[in-house]
Amino acid sequence: AFNIWGWANWERDYDTFLGINFLGINYKVIGLVLLGILLVWLGVFLYQQRHFDSVRGDSLRVSSLAAATMLLGFFMLPTRMHERYMLYSLAFLALAIALIPMIKWLYWSFTITGAANIGYVYLRYNYESIYNAIPELWLQSLIYIVSAVNVILFLVLLSHTFRLQALSSVSLKS
Repeated sequence: AFNIWGWANWERDYDTFLGINFLGINYKVIGLVLLGILLVWLGVFLYQQRHFDSVRGDSLRVSSLAAATMLLGFFMLPTRMHERYMLYSLAFLALAIALIPMIKWLYWSFTITGAANIGYVYLRYNYESIYNAIPELWLQSLIYIVSAVNVILFLVLLSHTFRLQALSSVSLKS
């Protein structure tokens, strides 16, 4: 998957981070800890938004944004992910853009990077002769660039959970 671990160049997930055996922390543990932090944050986010639902009537907007963020986090953070896991998040992101139009560009950006990820895998396993004809530098560059774009897009999507919380608290005070 072209996620945060694309930068690790698909190392084994039981290898220790940077080769340092500090308390046995490996890539798999780091990914699961990051996912755990995300899930705790989304739980806090949904709990806090619950108080604003009756005032603003935006529970569907909040829920779809949280579901899309959670599913994209599930794709982006743990190790051993496949490119197909990104597809589930796009359904919830499509629902979210119907309710939060300003994130439409995120949907299309994730769709493009997801298509690049699926195209890479399709080419690699179905057309090996073409895949092998492409210079390794180009393929590695594609992995690094698309992975970096996905991480940036995920952080922008995650920032909307902070922004939505701030907007809700401001509207409640006024």
